[in-house]
Amino acid sequence: MTQEANDKPRRGKAVKPAMIHVNMRLPEEVLAFFKAHSQYTLEMRKVLVSYYEKALEKGDYHED
Repeated sequence: MTQEANDKPRRGKAVKPAMIHVNMRLPEEVLAFFKAHSQYTLEMRKVLVSYYEKALEKGDYHED
């Protein structure tokens, strides 16, 4: 390896935790609703994260 290859900045600690790939089955009309958005997976993620955060605030869910 050359010295130049060793001088490349190394990736530091990630700011956000890594996302996990999942497969899920959805009703056709639900998927159609989200696919109306150009970035439908991002919209789905926003909905799920919002639901999760509200559950934490209400005390409905406790992280271990």
